[in-house]
Amino acid sequence: MNWAEEEMQTADLGDERLNVRLAKVLERLGAHPGSSIPAACRGWAETMAAYRFFDHEKATFETVLTPHRDATLQRMECCPVVLLVQDTTELDKWVSLGPKGVGTLKEQQKYPRRLHPTVAFTPERICLGVVEALWWSRDEPSPRKARRGKGVDEKESRRWIDSYQARAC
Repeated sequence: MNWAEEEMQTADLGDERLNVRLAKVLERLGAHPGSSIPAACRGWAETMAAYRFFDHEKATFETVLTPHRDATLQRMECCPVVLLVQDTTELDKWVSLGPKGVGTLKEQQKYPRRLHPTVAFTPERICLGVVEALWWSRDEPSPRKARRGKGVDEKESRRWIDSYQARAC
């Protein structure tokens, strides 16, 4: 069993073929982390299989992360001290409005999304894996003055507490 199969051992996508494909895609992308999917895969058939996997309704963010989370929690059990580090990062997707006739080729629309992961590390800085991750997008930015009067449950910073509490049990 290779490392990717071991990492995805608890995968349950409702179809054994999808579970096997998940491990295969992880193995390929893990061997070439900076490469595109076509560059990481071995040929056109494997590339198309990877794209079909990502397009499958059962291959969601949560179902793909769950077996990695399980493996991470198992690794954490072997460590007397584990640091759970959180942060939020922004990932912007830009869509050109031009080809569909709703704007010029230079016009683009921004779709910002945020990812808030909680990653486990040993005190020796060895990464054990991701134990929690949340995708979200901001409804509308609010000025600092408006945020000052809000409780923590109404603020974006609530994600930090939620992530901590999700793994505190």
